[in-house]
Amino acid sequence: MHQVQLKSSDLKCSRLAYGCWRIISGGKAVEVTPEREKEAQKSISAAYDAGYTLFDHADIYSDGLGEWVFGRWLRANKAARDKILIASKSGIRKAGDPTPNAPYRYDFSADHIISSCEASLKRLQIDRIDLYQLHRPDYLANPEEVAQAFSKLKQQGKVREF
Repeated sequence: MHQVQLKSSDLKCSRLAYGCWRIISGGKAVEVTPEREKEAQKSISAAYDAGYTLFDHADIYSDGLGEWVFGRWLRANKAARDKILIASKSGIRKAGDPTPNAPYRYDFSADHIISSCEASLKRLQIDRIDLYQLHRPDYLANPEEVAQAFSKLKQQGKVREF
């Protein structure tokens, strides 16, 4: 598959990204049965074998189960990590997070961005996300607070590019 460089970064990847939104059948968070995990692993392997090197995730995809299953695939395919780019996103909170009465909303606070990134790293079983993004535009976001979170994550080596 044709490779491209992502703007002015040193990141190179397949022209097409493999979206991991629905690698776990059932859409929203479901029980990860051995059958569902095997199906997801086959999908990831097929994309990798077809030449996809950019895998797109988000902390809310299947309530984090997409990242979790992908992390298990990576653990079984260690050599693939150096050949792929992992992208993930943050900034959307579902209703009931972090308290039962909390509404569905965007949250681009530094604390949320950092904690979401750290949770994604843990689920993916990796030390660094290659491309970290805000999931949706939020015109009420504080750009300085977002920049503070991004700077901290980059300084800590948890993210390569934003």
